[in-house]
Formats: sequence, C-alpha cells, structure tokens
Amino acid sequence: MAMTHDYLDYLNQRVGIAPANSQEELQAAETIASLMGQHDVEPAIEEFDVPSVSGLVPAIISIAMFLGALVSGFGVGALTLIGFLLAAVPAVLALLRAFGREPSLAIGPSTRSQNVIAVHRATGPLVVKGSRPIVVVAHYDTPHENFLYSTAIAPYLPLVSRVSAPCSYAVAVCAFVQLLGFIPAPARIVFWVLGILATLPSVLLAVGAIYERVSPCTLGANDNKASIASLLGVMENVRPSGLVPTPRPTAEPEPEIPEEGPEEPASEDGGYLAAEPAGAPVPEEPATAPAPSVPVTPAEKVVGVRHGAEVLRALGVLPEDCEIEYDLPPVVEAAPAPEPAPVRAAAPATLPIDAVIGMGSRPLAGAHPDDRVRLRARARGGARLREPA
Repeated sequence: MAMTHDYLDYLNQRVGIAPANSQEELQAAETIASLMGQHDVEPAIEEFDVPSVSGLVPAIISIAMFLGALVSGFGVGALTLIGFLLAAVPAVLALLRAFGREPSLAIGPSTRSQNVIAVHRATGPLVVKGSRPIVVVAHYDTPHENFLYSTAIAPYLPLVSRVSAPCSYAVAVCAFVQLLGFIPAPARIVFWVLGILATLPSVLLAVGAIYERVSPCTLGANDNKASIASLLGVMENVRPSGLVPTPRPTAEPEPEIPEEGPEEPASEDGGYLAAEPAGAPVPEEPATAPAPSVPVTPAEKVVGVRHGAEVLRALGVLPEDCEIEYDLPPVVEAAPAPEPAPVRAAAPATLPIDAVIGMGSRPLAGAHPDDRVRLRARARGGARLREPA
C-alpha cells in the first residue's frame, strides 16, 4: 500500500469538487479511468440518464403524509378524507416495494452521469482453473452536506430508515380510524396522536433530504478521494503498474533520557562502595559549625546529547569564521570548615557533701549530721539509708 499516498496526492491535485451530473464529474471519471488503465485492466466509462429531482420526490411524499395525518383528526368530513388519502400514499408505495414492484418516481428533466468500471478478464498464463473475472467500480462524485450526519442521532439514522416503512402502515391505519364515526371520540384522538408520532421517522429523513439539495458540497474525508486512492492501492498490489513510490521521511523516535537518580559514592579506586550490613553501628561525625551559605547559579539542564565542536562544524550550517564556545556552570569552592570548639571536661559523678549542701535555694547552715550522711550517700550512689531508731 506504499502507492496509496501517492494516488491520494495526485487526486487532490487533479480532481476538485465534482458533484453528480456535472462537467467536473466527467473529468474526474476520465482521470480515474486513466489510472486504472495502468494496471493491465480494461477501464470503461458507462453513461446513463438520471432524473434531476429523483431524491426530492420521496421527501415531498413524506411531508404530505405528515400533513394528511394532521388534517385527518380535525373532525371535518372532507378534510378527514383528504388526510386519509395523503397518509395512505407512502403505505401503498411501501407495499409495492415489498412485493418487488418498485414504483418509478422519476419526474422532471433528466441529466447525464457516468460510472467508471474496470474489468479483469482472468486470462493469461498465470490464471488457474476456477478464476473468475473481476469487476471494479469507482464511486467518485462529491456529495452534498447533510446536517443529520453531524448530530447526535447520526448513529441511529439506519434504524430510522428501516422503521420508516412499518410506520407508514401505522399512519394509514390511524388515518382510516378517523373515518369511522361510530368509534368514541377519545379513542379516535388517541389514534390521531399515535398517527402523528408515527410520521416522525419519515419526516426526519425528508427534512435531511431537502436540506441536502440546497447545501454546499462536502470536503475532506467525505469527498471519496480517500476511497479511490485505497482502491488504486489494492490494484497496485494485485496488478502492479511498475511505478515507484515516492520516498517519504519517517519520524525518528526521540532518544530516551534516563531518569536522574541518587548517585552512589565512589571509592578511592574508582568503584562504588559496598553497602554496609544492616545493624552496623554508624560512626558519629564531629559536630561542626554550618558553613556560610554561598549563592550558587544553577546549571542549565542539558536536553538530549551535547556534541563537540567537530560535529557542529561537520553539519555545514555555520560559517568558517564562527567561534564555538561552551558555557560551563561556575565552579564554587567549598569554604574551609572551622575548627571544632573545645569540649569541656565532664563533671564528676560524685559531688562533695559541702557542694551538695550549698546547692539548695535556702541556706543549709546548722543542718543535722544525719542529713549530711544522707546527702553524701545520694551523691555517691543513690542508696537510701535507714534512719536510726
């Protein structure tokens, strides 16, 4: 499928907006036929006549059915009969279509259109027994915009189209009930409302068809150029034309930048230090005063790979007299750590009795000798002496 993109570019250049029954459609058919002829098949352009308002007649009949269902419930004899006749027309057409008798709704002037058909006769030395001819048909006209396909009900439009025929039968029955005067009025009102609701699927499709007749032609993915390019790409694989695809640049994957994690301290011999076993005592570092804070300019983050000056010269994008310099982040020298402050000697665990006595908040002059003995014992070991009897 390497040629598919080339075919799409060619169709975008040679084929513009080509609505049905126009001179642009004929030119597009001739262009597609010439492309199919390069694949050793037999292309042909078959012309046919089509009514200019063929798609508008069913929409008008659906609108008339809605008006007939609405008028049939007014209670006036003549209006009820006219409403029944208008509501019964779509039901009759649906019955004829169900029994294989498609009615012709071709009214108005006829216009000329064409189809592009390519035939492979299944002849030649490489054809095996059982091969059959292959017929390829291209659909290339540019359709008109339909607002229904850009709304939230777009996925349900096929279902609406399928239920429109059964709903037309229900509309005819509800309109016929309005002619039966012996049925109570409340019952006829219920059938009248149901008949109006049953016309909504056909009316919805009719409004979209009428809008499509006056809307501009669509562009982009709905102009059938992508489908024609895909069809020609398949033919290129089955029946090669010998054309060489245009080389196209491929997007190179961006280099992955490894995530920056915590660096392990390196040993003196260049390796990494081994992890210490769990539970090992951690040596205490001597307490030092904090170093004065020095403002450091953050280095610019390097994205990708930084090459040298030789690589930049080899690209040929710089003049010869251009000088290449790299801006490196400033190196900040660490301030020398101050000397640790001298550690004072620890106080003795046993205090003299005189010092212990002098530590109170009030003077202990004239203390009892037994009190001096208790204080001395507490200062030495914390033992409590029994008082003499």
